[in-house]
Amino acid sequence: TTISPEYKSEDDDKPCIWVCNHASMLDVFFMLATNKKLRDNARPLKIVYWKDLEDNPATRILFTMCGFIPVEMKANKPGEANEYNPSSVKSMFRSVKKAFDEGFDIGILPEGQLNPNPEAGLLPLFGGAYTLSKMSKRPIRMMALSGTHKLWHPDDSIGMSPTSRDVKVRCYPCGQKIESSDQFVATFTEVVGTFGATGEDLPKSDLDQWLNGQKWKAKQSED
Repeated sequence: TTISPEYKSEDDDKPCIWVCNHASMLDVFFMLATNKKLRDNARPLKIVYWKDLEDNPATRILFTMCGFIPVEMKANKPGEANEYNPSSVKSMFRSVKKAFDEGFDIGILPEGQLNPNPEAGLLPLFGGAYTLSKMSKRPIRMMALSGTHKLWHPDDSIGMSPTSRDVKVRCYPCGQKIESSDQFVATFTEVVGTFGATGEDLPKSDLDQWLNGQKWKAKQSED
């Protein structure tokens, strides 16, 4: 496997909430494996995960031993709206606050489920990362993966038969403070969705303007 973590940030010593796209069961492993390489002096990371993944003994042992944070959600198909258990969401927020207090960063996969076709774009996004950011006064940092689904595809008919071994991992600077859930969803879609679909960033001027909020302000003016 070729891993290309592309380091681009001066914000590594700032506590934050990491958000990443999700196209393979391997995504969490790549996030953890490249964590130190992407973020020098990185703090430990706790990732929010779907509790039903504990049905698999391997993921149950890994996630619980790492102290990751579960959230309950109804099983659904890719592209269908995520339905979260409200009491579980409250418990998740409490666990996240405790993790912050203990010095952890938090990792979230806003799609909430595996995307079987990332080349076509992201699945509907859950805006909980913005809620956590507002609650904790911590910035959102974006991370993007490309190619993990070709190593272990969410389509059972392909499964563990690799169709490519090239994986890219990308880390973005903080940029402008995100002011709303809608801004988070739009920015994540453009920045991370593009990299997840193509393995390449937006043109630099567009990327910088999404990260610094100018593109969002322009979009709001058009609407």
